[in-house]
Amino acid sequence: QRYRLAPHEEADADGMFTRFICRFKAMDYSKSPPELITVGETLSTYPYNYEFVNYRKDVGDLSMLTPKGKDNAMFWQAQQRFDCPVPDNGDLRSMIASGEGVLSDGTPSVYVDFVPIRTAPRYGKQMSYFTPDMAGEMIRFPQDSLGWGDLMKSNIVPANGKVVNNISDDHPPRLMKNGFDARLFWGDSHVIPRIEASGRWENLPVCQPPTNNVGKDDKTLTEVNKPVEKKHKLAACLWASASFKTRG
Repeated sequence: QRYRLAPHEEADADGMFTRFICRFKAMDYSKSPPELITVGETLSTYPYNYEFVNYRKDVGDLSMLTPKGKDNAMFWQAQQRFDCPVPDNGDLRSMIASGEGVLSDGTPSVYVDFVPIRTAPRYGKQMSYFTPDMAGEMIRFPQDSLGWGDLMKSNIVPANGKVVNNISDDHPPRLMKNGFDARLFWGDSHVIPRIEASGRWENLPVCQPPTNNVGKDDKTLTEVNKPVEKKHKLAACLWASASFKTRG
């Protein structure tokens, strides 16, 4: 299966907001020795639009990325959450949900590979990408004093074998002025490399889901939540620094 980079309006429903290809594999115990076989692929999903959240901060030239990597101020981006939907392949979903994919000795039999979909970084809020249905018709960009948004005004890139000079007046209504133009940057036939030719994290085990102990051993909810006298106290300390410098 191959994937093509496309504008929002051309993307499949599961590929409009994604960053990783999730490849699921299961252990085939019918073979000797057992071996992993691919049982399906899905595209990652986000709980919310990171780019839109960053844009709503509305702090001058604040960009999700900066050319020099001075991104320490964006503490709300310190962690990234995403989900890998389980493929609809036979009993795979029910097996993972029930924990049956983990053997009695704790050995997992289902694994997942994370394959980043690599694209060039976009610096500055004026290189943000919002269609009206994502962020509304009227959105005002802050003043871009660093000029990162000028990439959309003056950048010349090849598209479909031809050199295209982007003029801001030619933006279709679905894009904001000087916003990221996916077709201009990627063209109509930018197919990403095969998984075997891509950098990836492989064979991350799918563990058992957390269990709910309420109801076991005939314990009621009241008994489970009954306060228990603690023998020890745990103290948590928070350390912070106004600045730091990396080595090297």
